[in-house]
Amino acid sequence: AGEGEVSVVEQIVGFKKIKFHTHENVGYGELLLPPLQMHTTAFWLTVPEAAVRALPAPRPAVIDALRGLANALHTVSCVGLMVDPHDLGTTIGDRHDPEGPPAKDGAEAPGFDPTIFLYDHVPGGVGLAPRLFEERERIVQRARRLVESCPCAEGCPGCIGPAAMLVSTRKQLAIELAGVL
Repeated sequence: AGEGEVSVVEQIVGFKKIKFHTHENVGYGELLLPPLQMHTTAFWLTVPEAAVRALPAPRPAVIDALRGLANALHTVSCVGLMVDPHDLGTTIGDRHDPEGPPAKDGAEAPGFDPTIFLYDHVPGGVGLAPRLFEERERIVQRARRLVESCPCAEGCPGCIGPAAMLVSTRKQLAIELAGVL
């Protein structure tokens, strides 16, 4: 676990057109917009590569479950801090430097230690990351409880969020990852 200053770069690469009321997909397009860069503060949790390999699932399924756990951490963090969900950003990264924050590049490099980080979605930060760092154990426990207590069988938007992959073990893997943390 760690906490500190980070640089967040967001890139919008496309859009999707949908009909009102039916949500029918009627097209999509690419956008060429400049990246948005913001210096802020973040809190992060790193799962060691050895723990990822020890789980009984392929690596992409574990990373997808990690995204689900990140969604649960985001939910309980927003409730615990009593902030709007848009005030706190979340993503998955990697730690190249043991003393530094995680980075987005090198996702498939050997020795990839997947890292969830929650960051203040305000330039410079407003103090959310240090508070999350102080409460990190409770936040992970609450996220695990949220996922375990959800009545769904395989995960849903109420606990681990929309699935990026169709993996029936996503919810169980997210619970195991919370146990590792």
